[in-house]
Amino acid sequence: MSDWNTYHLVLTLSRAGTLGAAARELGVNETTISRRLSAAESDQGATLFRREGRTLVPTEAGRMLLQAAQAMETALLKQTTDRNTQTGHVRISTVPFVLDYLIAPQLPDFCERFPGITLECAAATGTASLAQRETDIGLRLARPTDGKLIIRKAMDIGLRLAVSGRHRSSRPIADFITYDSALDTLPEIAAIRSHFKGEPRLRLGTLSAVLQAVKAGAGAAMLPDWLISGDPDLIEIDPPVRASRELWIAVHEDLIDRPVIRTVLTWLSEILGRPRS
Repeated sequence: MSDWNTYHLVLTLSRAGTLGAAARELGVNETTISRRLSAAESDQGATLFRREGRTLVPTEAGRMLLQAAQAMETALLKQTTDRNTQTGHVRISTVPFVLDYLIAPQLPDFCERFPGITLECAAATGTASLAQRETDIGLRLARPTDGKLIIRKAMDIGLRLAVSGRHRSSRPIADFITYDSALDTLPEIAAIRSHFKGEPRLRLGTLSAVLQAVKAGAGAAMLPDWLISGDPDLIEIDPPVRASRELWIAVHEDLIDRPVIRTVLTWLSEILGRPRS
């Protein structure tokens, strides 16, 4: 009998229709999807999809797996229909600013909707291992590669160059703020160096510290769009200077069928997918 990963793959391919669309849905590349399909077909001893042009159409063997997958999905959804009765403990690990600015403000909503679920949210500059079960769900600014993970892109984070409007003088901004020199390869650091010459006046360990330094008038920095738009004390300078980062959400494949894990994953997808001014 196939495991849930095979059923999930068949469901995704059937609904997406193409390898490329399925790859985008699962946050992987087409080569990975093609390899997983080949492995599933080898495991089943049958071809699961035939190609009509670029479209994938389930074969008889594929349709049988698809029906089983749909039944399993329906059963899982039924288990999570009344989520306010769920109980459990879920650990999330992410970088500090995601916790501070994206998750923490939404926690009253979580507590009201899911009173039986306890969240443990760790703000870590490192990466607690998903493969070794140091955390249940990881939110990462780099696509995780350790272990057998189910990974999806949660959002794109746009960054712009900003200063404090309250402390800005008529003189050109000369000082800029970045992170530790080990992070100089980040796209936002390359972007800010296109505006400023020389070295940063300040290097700080977290985005929260960078934000507070900017607001205090210490210089300019690359900040997320929603922080600039939502704070009247921040103003953008040099609009062409922009960068983008991807935020990925990952969970070990052995945990995906746990109802409380699926509930938290769904909630995270909801709050991270909301438009921000």
